[in-house]
Amino acid sequence: MSGLLAPILSSGLFQAASAIIGIMFLVITIAMVYWLYRDAIKRSAGAIIWGAIGLVCAFIGIIAGLPFIKYGLALVGLLPFFTVISLVIIYMIVRPAEFTADAQERDLSLRLLDAELENKACPKCGTGIDGDYLICPECLSELRVKCDYCGRPVKPNWHACPYCQSKRRTASDRLSGVGTGSFADVDFDF
Repeated sequence: MSGLLAPILSSGLFQAASAIIGIMFLVITIAMVYWLYRDAIKRSAGAIIWGAIGLVCAFIGIIAGLPFIKYGLALVGLLPFFTVISLVIIYMIVRPAEFTADAQERDLSLRLLDAELENKACPKCGTGIDGDYLICPECLSELRVKCDYCGRPVKPNWHACPYCQSKRRTASDRLSGVGTGSFADVDFDF
């Protein structure tokens, strides 16, 4: 049978086509190893290990294809292609499902949503509230108080109004009738 194929295998046209096909598959193999490495970086999946395994598979494929070089360079290019494509299929099965950046973004969004939910619920009963509610409509607990000067809602434990910069009166000041002005009216002695 090799006598029948010998004229075809030795022809220049077959050798040129085989060389083009072999080189094309070698380039695709190198591109797949590079893709494997880059994807593993994005997914934090041991990029150096996967890249090294890809290079080893390509090298083993080349070594396995060398005995068939008498049939043309196409087989030398096809064997590493199939070994690396097998590795890529295995990698796609075991790789993490999402990119690291996507996981971080998802975690950040969940934390942001949690923070919004915490700020939009009554600390006593958990009823949904707006940011400008003074009391909880369900349990009547005090959420905010009106600023003595501008009337905007401020938290009871704040010492100053962030809107008009006035110093807040304490409960004893309110009972004794002592008033306070804005921070601009207060003398600070250092």
